Amino acid sequence: RLKKYAGSVKAPIIALFLCSIFSLPISLISPKMFQILIDDVITAGQTDKFIIVAAGLFGVYFLKLLIDGLSLFFKNKVTNSFTYNIRKDVLQKFTVTEFSFLEKKAPGELKMRVLDDVSKISSFIQNQLVNYCYSLIMSATAFALILNINVKMTLYSIAIIPFVFIVNNIIGTAIKKINEEIRAVKSEYTTSTH
Repeated sequence: RLKKYAGSVKAPIIALFLCSIFSLPISLISPKMFQILIDDVITAGQTDKFIIVAAGLFGVYFLKLLIDGLSLFFKNKVTNSFTYNIRKDVLQKFTVTEFSFLEKKAPGELKMRVLDDVSKISSFIQNQLVNYCYSLIMSATAFALILNINVKMTLYSIAIIPFVFIVNNIIGTAIKKINEEIRAVKSEYTTSTH
């Protein structure tokens, strides 16, 4: 159902995904540079490496800043276009809906459908497409790195994953109920304000 709204933002979605992919290796460089700073420069007293490490850290910082800026730009492009297209569609449906149906609904409920509900849906592409793929790649990379460091630690890390899913599921169920209650209260508030 959301595919038709995402069609106009395919290029920004791909750009956003590429930004996420490029930020992955950059985020792994910084910890290595800090390790060299602590182990070689501070502990071992190899001060000749300090300029290289400092330049590397500044370079990584500015590169990360550039990628974060591009990510924000493309994220806004995706979210704003997506939100606009869905809101326009919802409002057009309201114009052809029987007036008796609209009259039965509270003004707050209609406002929630057009503004708040659409805003929740608009974050779907960012969270489910880009962030989900990025998380999978990041998990695979972290898994490979941990496996390279220590096999036993890798097995412990994998054993914890089911518990994380169970806890997230419990929390998610509770949050869903609370979010529905918050939505109902906001709807009533908007109706009373109207």
